[in-house]
Amino acid sequence: MNDPNVPAWQPVVDVTRLFEGINPVTIEGIELVVVKKEDNLSVFAGRCIHQEAPMAQGILEENHLVCSKHLWRYRLDTGELEGEPGIFLQKFEHQKQDQVLEIRRDAFDQLKELYNSYDDEDNQDYRPKEE
Repeated sequence: MNDPNVPAWQPVVDVTRLFEGINPVTIEGIELVVVKKEDNLSVFAGRCIHQEAPMAQGILEENHLVCSKHLWRYRLDTGELEGEPGIFLQKFEHQKQDQVLEIRRDAFDQLKELYNSYDDEDNQDYRPKEE
């Protein structure tokens, strides 16, 4: 059941601050990446599904976001892992409100719950550094 006090959309970033390529964004301690390719924007979870390596350190190749650790290739249009049908890096539905890029709050909350379930000791090389 949706809480009427929680907005349906989560602000992510002012689109005028995005550059061509991979743009890391952290919201409430949760990493995301916004990929800008020409006039197209895509928003993904900030950690590879393989070993939680940071996608902000990834590579943009043609129509793929590539994890730099083991070169897992995710399609920009769907987030699907190349060669592995049905396996996805979470891609967020998004909208622009004025100049602010927003993602669905419920999907963001699901990612936040998943990230918070990670064992910090096992993934300490891949966790964001505290600022």
